[in-house]
Amino acid sequence: MATLFDGLATTLNIGGTVLICEIEVTPPAIDGGEGIPQDCMRSGGWNIMWPKKRRKLGPISALVSWSPDMYWVNLGQLPPPNVSVLVNIVSLVTVTFPTEGILTFWGFLSKFEPQAMKEGERPTANITIVPSLINPSTGLVAFPIMSGLRLPTTTNTLVGGVITGAGLGIIPPAQ
Repeated sequence: MATLFDGLATTLNIGGTVLICEIEVTPPAIDGGEGIPQDCMRSGGWNIMWPKKRRKLGPISALVSWSPDMYWVNLGQLPPPNVSVLVNIVSLVTVTFPTEGILTFWGFLSKFEPQAMKEGERPTANITIVPSLINPSTGLVAFPIMSGLRLPTTTNTLVGGVITGAGLGIIPPAQ
C-alpha cells in the first residue's frame, strides 16, 4: 500500500452544504479498543490479550474558516440551505482524500467552536463531526464505505530481516 505525500486537498462535506472552508482536517481514527485479557495461571508471566470484534470510527476534527451564517442557521433565524449544517442533526458525511478516495458515513456536526477574532487574521473555528453510523431515514445501521480511486497496491516482503518489495523501490535479493 502506498502512502500520501501531501494532505492537500482533504475536504469535508456534511449533507451537501458548505458553510466552511477546510484549513486542516484530521480524518477519523479506526479504534479496536483495548484487548480482552486472556491471562491464566499458566501464562508464564506474560499478559495475554485477544482483540475485540467491534471497531469504532472516531470523530473528525477540523480547523476551518467559516461563514457567520452558521449562527443564523443554528439559532433558527435563517432557513438552513440544508438541515445538515445544524448541530446534532445526522447527515451523510464525506471525506475526500487527495487521492480522490472518498470515505462516506452517517454522522453529525457535534461542535462548532469559533476561535478569537483578530484584526488582520482570517476568522477560524474548530469543528467536530461524530460518526453515528445510523441512517436517520431508516433507523438502521449503515457501515462506513470507502469508494473512488485508491492508491495502487504494493507488496512488501520481509527477506533476511530487510523489508523489500515494489512499494519501496528495492529489488529483492536473489534467492
